Formats: sequence, structure tokens, C-alpha cells
Amino acid sequence: MDDKRLEERLHLLKDSYERIPSEMDVDAILNKIEEAPQVNEKKNKGTKWQRVTVWAVSIASVFIIGVLSADYLEGGGIKNSQNKQEELERTDDLIEYAKSLKDQYEKEREKRRQVLDIPAKDFKTLSFVQQADGFASSIDYFSKQTYESNYYTSKDRYKELFEKAVNNIHLPSEMVGDVLKQQEKLDEAKTSQFFNSYYSKIIDLKIYFNQKQNVTKKQVVSLEAEGLYLENGKFHFNGDDNYLAHKAFLAPPVAGYLEMLEQEPYTYAGELVYSLEDSVAAMLMFENSLLESFDYYSNISTMKAYYTEIFHAVVKGTQDQSIYGDDGKVKEEYRQLWKAMMSQTSNSPVNYILTPIVKEFEASNWRKSDSWESLNYGDVDDALHLAINGDLGQFIENPPSGKNETSVDDNFVQRVHALYKLFAGTHDQTVLKDAKPEEIVGLYYYCAQLGDKETKYELYIKDDQYQQIPKEEYMKAPHQKITDFRKEFSSLHFEQRSDKEGYVVLTLHPDRTLYMHDEVIGFAVIHTENGWRAAFMPTQ
Repeated sequence: MDDKRLEERLHLLKDSYERIPSEMDVDAILNKIEEAPQVNEKKNKGTKWQRVTVWAVSIASVFIIGVLSADYLEGGGIKNSQNKQEELERTDDLIEYAKSLKDQYEKEREKRRQVLDIPAKDFKTLSFVQQADGFASSIDYFSKQTYESNYYTSKDRYKELFEKAVNNIHLPSEMVGDVLKQQEKLDEAKTSQFFNSYYSKIIDLKIYFNQKQNVTKKQVVSLEAEGLYLENGKFHFNGDDNYLAHKAFLAPPVAGYLEMLEQEPYTYAGELVYSLEDSVAAMLMFENSLLESFDYYSNISTMKAYYTEIFHAVVKGTQDQSIYGDDGKVKEEYRQLWKAMMSQTSNSPVNYILTPIVKEFEASNWRKSDSWESLNYGDVDDALHLAINGDLGQFIENPPSGKNETSVDDNFVQRVHALYKLFAGTHDQTVLKDAKPEEIVGLYYYCAQLGDKETKYELYIKDDQYQQIPKEEYMKAPHQKITDFRKEFSSLHFEQRSDKEGYVVLTLHPDRTLYMHDEVIGFAVIHTENGWRAAFMPTQ
């Protein structure tokens, strides 16, 4: 206890002492007062000495009653002193508790520093250590507030700050051990939270030790336990199967981020670091992670950049690796690679960028493609952005023309009306099994024209592999209003992208009432056992 606290305690004791009345027989004094001779107004008022005696006794009685009354009215000076005593004890208890947590954190911190064998002055510069120290400093701050301002922080809050500090000081290997110990699969939000912390610690250690000129044998061994191995004078992350067994307890999208942590960089000065095949494999893994996850991961922008750079290098070639051979044609290895990429993906930037390029090259005997000539980084970025948001249909720039074009005329409307009469009454999905994709889209807008939200809802895909919307939510949502869809669209054209997916391209009528920025829109459809159905938010 410091001098200031001791002084407060002594003052409190003095205050309490002064408030305690002296021992006296109160009843005896009051009895004496009552026994005093009564003064008869008609008789002699007494001598001067008698009058003084009576006056003195009266004063004494008033004093005693005043002391007793004050004690009752104040609720007791002793009680107030006890409250102050309890307050001081409570303050001391909180301060001591905070101090014990801070001391415990310092011990945990020192253990990790010794494991890594890093000097104290360097250890505190690591970003994850600074973050942990920040939480520990908050304990000191609130403890000081309790001492100086009587601003109380609960023990639960101190404990929360302590746990955050210790969790942040945990090394990557300990984080993996914590996940394995829990034996509980983490959802995507918790997985990304784990990975963001894990990734930053690995990068911190990697950068620090790669900048050191001399690394001890003890440090090399310690870093191997964290997944960092010394190769050609530099430390690289290597997640072997045993070390990354915790992947089974993490959300699937994390696979791409762990791959990136292990293999980056993928490009250097515009050139591919790995072979064409290995680069494409990494790119497709990144695509899966980006399309399946939310923007929870701190290094998502890095993954997007790698995806774009690899895609552009594989399709356009690089300064050192041209896609053209000496005969002026696209090299066979690129032809086969592009086709393999298209066969392995669907509803992907790969399909929508490469499909017209391959068609044009094939038509020119692999010598020329206007789509290839105009392709740039921005196109890849745009396609990836649309795919992540489920809006890839907007990437269609110009509608195909020719015999496959279906005009939105009276004949088409009659066909759609006949389908509506068959389907609207029962919503029997088998009724539409043989309907063409253009007819399904026409039926969709015909339902919008009639205001039949229920039948329109039944035209959406009903498959857990694809995004869906609950019916109740759909029915309450605002819906597009159409007076006559023949005045909104001029023609439709179906473009199939894979066995299961495609787009119906709608050319908008010049006199349309619907506001659309583009002259055409793409309507995504998916093939089911009962025919083609609308994808969720098909034109977004």
C-alpha cells in the first residue's frame, strides 16, 4: 500500500474515532433532570444560584438530546465510515486483481519471447505483440482510473482484456493446437478470424527473420514448429499435411488462402513464377475461395490481384512467353490449356472471357481473335467482380444475331400463355420439362405482367447447390411491374455455357418503359431434371 493510500486510511480512522460518543450513563442524567424541583410560578423564583443550576441542567439536557438526535438523523457516523472502508477495500481488490492479470500476462509474453529467442527490444516491434500489449495496457489504464477517479471496471472486463492479450500473444502453432483441441468445426466468420490472425503472425515472423543476418540453430528449430523452414537463406511457409490437419475444422474457402500463404508470390515483374499448369491450378483454387466466401479475409485483395495477374498472363502471354508459335498460330499447349480451363469451370470469368476468344481463334485457324486483342486487366477484374456478386450476366456485351433469335411477337406470347395455363393452376414442375429457355424467361415476365408472384416464384431454381430465396421473404419484397412485356423486349436468344447453365439474352424494345442502362440484359437459367429454371436474381 503506497503513502497516499495509507494517509487516506489514517484520516478515515481519525474521522471515525471523533464520531464515536464518549461512554456515559444517559439514563442516569435524564433521571436527574426529571428529579429537579419544579418551579412554582406563584412562589419565589429562587436564588440566583438555583436559577443558574436549572439553566445549566437544561443546557446539558439539550446537548445530550442533540447528540443523540444527530446520531439517528445521520444514520450513524459509524455507518458512513464503514461505507468508505468498504469502498476502499473494493478499490484495493480490483487494483490487486488487475495487477495479478497484468503480471500473469507478462509471464505468458516472456515465455513466447524465449521460445523464439528474440531480444526484448525486437520482440516488442512485432505487430501481433504490439496488439497483445495494447490489450494488456488497457488493464493498466482502467486500473489507474479506479485508483484516481473511482471509475470502476468489473472483473469480467479485466478478464476479457486479459484473454484477448494472451490470445494475441499465442504463436501460430498454439493457434492450430487450440483449434484441434476444440474439435469443433468453425463457421466462415470464425474461420476468417482465425486465419487473419494466423496469417499476420506468420508474415510477421517471416519478415523479421528474413531481415536478420544471423539466425541461431535454436531459432531455426523454433520456426520450424511454426511452419517456417529455411530454404536458400530465406524462411518460407510450408504447411505439410500433419501441420495443417486443422483444415478439417475450418470453412472450405480457407484452402485458397492457405495455398496462397504457402506458395506466394505467383508473378514477378509480369512473369509467371510457376509453370502454366501450376499457375492455372492456383488461379482456379483462388476463384473457388473468392466465389464461395464473404469479404471476411483481410488479404482478399491480394488474392484478387493474383487471380487477375495469372489469368492475364495465361491468356495473353507475357513478354518472355508468347502464346504464338513460329508459324503465327496459337501454341498447342495454350489451346489445350484454355479448353481444359473452360471444361473445369462454369458460371466463371474463365468461361465468359475464354469462350468467345477460343471460338474466334478456331474460326481463324488459331491466328486471330478480336476479343483476345481487346482483353486487358480491367476486363478480368470486372468479370471477377461480377462473378463474386452473382452478376456475371451483365458481362454479356452484345447479343448474338441470326437464326437463333426469337422475336417477342404474338406467336411467342401465345406459346407462353399456353404454358402459363398448364403451370399456374398446379405448379407441377414436370409440365415445363420440355419448355425452351426462352419460353421460361417469357413465362417469367408474363407472370410479372399478370402480377402472379406465386407462379413466378415457382420458376426459380429449387436446388441446394444454388442460392435460393425463402418464399415468404420473396412474397413480401417489391416486384417489377410490367404492363405488356411485348413492349419491353424485342427478341430473346439463348446462349448455353455448360451442360447445366446458360443465359437468355434479351434485346430491349426501343419504346420500353423499364429503365435499363444497357440495350441488352442477360437472364441466367439453370438446367434441372424438370427443365430450365431461373437462377436467383437472374438479371442482376
